[in-house]
Amino acid sequence: MTRTKIPSTDTRQHVASVNQWSGNHAHWESALNTLMLKMPVSLAIREIHRMVKFVDILVKCNGPLETILDVGCGDGSWWRSLPAKPGKVFGIDISESVIISAKDRLDDAALIDVSAPSVQSEIKLRRWPSTYDLVIGNCSLEHVPDINAALANINSLLNANGKFVLFVPTPDWALRGVTLSILKKRTPPSDAIFRCCKRLLSALAFDGR
Repeated sequence: MTRTKIPSTDTRQHVASVNQWSGNHAHWESALNTLMLKMPVSLAIREIHRMVKFVDILVKCNGPLETILDVGCGDGSWWRSLPAKPGKVFGIDISESVIISAKDRLDDAALIDVSAPSVQSEIKLRRWPSTYDLVIGNCSLEHVPDINAALANINSLLNANGKFVLFVPTPDWALRGVTLSILKKRTPPSDAIFRCCKRLLSALAFDGR
């Protein structure tokens, strides 16, 4: 009698991630091509994979996400690359140069330091929601000098059932980036790049960080 091996939880999660990628092939291909015009392919791949993971998190959330706070929102273009904006997104950042663009892409954005003691009063001053269904820090909190103050403020900005999604680089992210850049140079042009990137994501099992 042949016994069927039950996949481990990690294996099932990885397969689900690949399926999530494949199920939205046209969207992710377009998003990847757009990102590669603005950044190295290694960074574009990681950005896309974070988006895929984020969509998976949204699917698993119980209940609607009406209000979202993006800590370190940059110019807000990240949300334009998602299949759909899940709710009202408010962004904060410490870079004045990106806030104007973020205002056009999000429901609103402001120059606010998440680690500052005044973060709650500044948000209240703008008549934003006082608490949020979800707070996301997409490769931003590693740049905050006072991480304890930032995390305490984020905790105070979450509602009772709020979710906090945090993406941070792994210690070897630079090495992976260099490796993928080298591989790209040896890859044929056109849509073959996308297929190669997809295979690399599956083979390397990137965790989106």
